[in-house]
Amino acid sequence: MSFELILLVFYWILRIYSGIIIIDIILSWIPSLYQYKIFRFINKLTSYVTEPFRGCVIGGLDFSNVIAIVLLNAISSFVYGF
Repeated sequence: MSFELILLVFYWILRIYSGIIIIDIILSWIPSLYQYKIFRFINKLTSYVTEPFRGCVIGGLDFSNVIAIVLLNAISSFVYGF
């Protein structure tokens, strides 16, 4: 397996994970959906990355998901540059 292929797979994993965070953001606007296991799983999956940024609240809005997406996109852009 070549190094470029490993980087490409890592890039797509980061992109998919960013998409899952976006899904979690949308689901957070509909709290009644968290009664279903799949939505709780998505929330638990994304909380590993977003939890360290939970204190970033400005004007009552939580920007932890946005910060996580920006960081993941920066890392994926760095990886894709190789």
